[in-house]
Amino acid sequence: MDPVAIQKAMDEAYAKFKDIKEGKNADYIKELAKVDPNIFGIAIVTTDVRSIPLVIFNLLFPFKSISKVFTMARVIEEQGPKAIMDKIGVDATGSVSIPLWL
Repeated sequence: MDPVAIQKAMDEAYAKFKDIKEGKNADYIKELAKVDPNIFGIAIVTTDVRSIPLVIFNLLFPFKSISKVFTMARVIEEQGPKAIMDKIGVDATGSVSIPLWL
């Protein structure tokens, strides 16, 4: 995909969503409870490992739940979907279920 088009889409998304203040941090997860709820950023990493950040910050922050998706995708890529099905199982639809502990 064209990096200029990606940057344009990111800029538009940032402008549209940066001021939304709905929801709250998960206070039952210690690391998330400490995160400033006002920080917001966007970054895209392409499948060929090009990183396209909207803004570069020197911040540490947890990304608990979303990291499960990338971990599972990597396992499927390296070992195939059967490795996930054998270790974790599938839900009633036959789709792989991502457990909270992954």
